[in-house]
Amino acid sequence: MAKDKDTFSKTWAVNTQGGFFMQRFFGARIEDYLATEQPMNNLQADLVVRTVDGEIHHLEFQATNEKDFALRMLRYLVWFRIKYGRRIHQCVFYIGREPMRLDPVFEELGTRHEVRIVNLQDFDAEEILASPHWADLV
Repeated sequence: MAKDKDTFSKTWAVNTQGGFFMQRFFGARIEDYLATEQPMNNLQADLVVRTVDGEIHHLEFQATNEKDFALRMLRYLVWFRIKYGRRIHQCVFYIGREPMRLDPVFEELGTRHEVRIVNLQDFDAEEILASPHWADLV
């Protein structure tokens, strides 16, 4: 039944492109109808865990300064939020050689998403070398 309503609504919208509602929705005349299919990209997060307190955390390792990085993190957030039905804590661990220039914020038309970035370059090497955990030394 929902699919029938979608089909009717889309047909109505296409046939009333200059009408009252379309002007209110878009504020300008429609130039072109764009594809609505959303093929799944093969995005794969680096690490997602549930901690003993029940919280879900997504950790992403990043070695380059990527344009629109915060937008990619928002895509992950939305996917995991839908999948697990609860809030997702996100953190990025920048491990690149270049100075970190990742923009932690995606903001557009009322949508704002900000990720926490931890930069390996900000840590004191002596403090890391003093760690008793062998994996910290890798």
